[in-house]
Amino acid sequence: MNTTITPILPTATTELYLGRDLLQGEIIPHLIKKWGHRAVLIADPIVAELYGTQLSTKWKAELIVLPKIGEAAKSRETKEWLEDQLFAGHCGRDTVLIALGGGAITDLVGFVASTYLRGIPLLLLPTTLLAIVDASLGGKTGIDTHHGKNLLGSYYPPKAIIADLNTLKSLPPTEWQNGLAEILKAALIANPALWTLCDKSWRSKLEQIVPLAIGVKIATIEQDPLEKGFRRILNFGHTVAHALEAVAGYQMAHGEAVAIGLIAESYLSMRMGLLGKGVFEEIVARIASSGFVLQLPWNYDRSKFLSALAYDKKTARGVLRFTLITSIGKVYDARSSVVNLEDHQSSPSPMHHSSAILMQYGSRHDASNLSHSEALQNSPNLTARRIYDARSSLVNSGGEYCSSVPHELVLDMIEWMENKLR
Repeated sequence: MNTTITPILPTATTELYLGRDLLQGEIIPHLIKKWGHRAVLIADPIVAELYGTQLSTKWKAELIVLPKIGEAAKSRETKEWLEDQLFAGHCGRDTVLIALGGGAITDLVGFVASTYLRGIPLLLLPTTLLAIVDASLGGKTGIDTHHGKNLLGSYYPPKAIIADLNTLKSLPPTEWQNGLAEILKAALIANPALWTLCDKSWRSKLEQIVPLAIGVKIATIEQDPLEKGFRRILNFGHTVAHALEAVAGYQMAHGEAVAIGLIAESYLSMRMGLLGKGVFEEIVARIASSGFVLQLPWNYDRSKFLSALAYDKKTARGVLRFTLITSIGKVYDARSSVVNLEDHQSSPSPMHHSSAILMQYGSRHDASNLSHSEALQNSPNLTARRIYDARSSLVNSGGEYCSSVPHELVLDMIEWMENKLR
């Protein structure tokens, strides 16, 4: 007998809260009560000391402090250790897992939540700029292996994301750069207005920049929640970046790797005849003046780099594939024409600091979510409208957003990197 099963993931929605002073309000206790009867807060040692101890007491949540910090925590060993902690604590399916920290923590805890007892409720509390504008959005979870980054994982949308911009005050310079690299990527693939905002004074314009960057990410994942095609535009710069991180043994800052990846894949776009030389030079100048080191890892080796590239998830039949651009804010569609991702946003508006829910996002195939999006367009909340405007300008035309690149051009890109970035 044939049975049709309605997929859960493409219709899943996530509540998104963005503002200031959100962690001190009543949002988290309300969400814990809504989705379970018990909460476990997970953080690394640094974030646990900054926020975790106080917040776990406030929310009556159990606190688990991970034994490792940052990307080192994204391993099979740490995942197993965390699962053992949950089993030892007799955590059931009514347990809400709360990930407090940067992208590495949200990736790891999200993966655990997706597999523990075949799935338990998940809340993400990103505390870094990278996690707020990128890593916490979209439901991707994962851990690293010695073969490459994020090669084990799942798609598991959190019930809610609560992004409190006040947590950014404690960020070290490297973490600001990590977030800026992802913001620049969003600008290059989808939003020229965002690119303009990312000048030397960009940190003073977070209330304008963050909603635009979030809008690009949400627009993409709504239209392609399981990365069947369109969502691959988010990989721009990351084919090179992930390979560099693997070569460096994940001791290279993600922002530095992405900054190099954005330049290298812009160079590849130029060599493919898609991107003008003047635009490429503008991209290099902007990134070079944004505080990035732009140096290959000290232990860089070409053969290892090529091997790491081969593990990229976009590779098909042994041929490397890249997301390419034709201009700032325009992605190349290999099957038809350039995808124009024009920004229809009006002049920048200050972020509304209310703790009220800003929006829900999910697949645009979900009728209830479409109704919510229409209401969001007319929302009195300025930040919500800003996100809506950014995401409504990004339209999937059904094309092919990864291009097969001849091996000789890949080698040409590598030679350029080796000459310019050492």
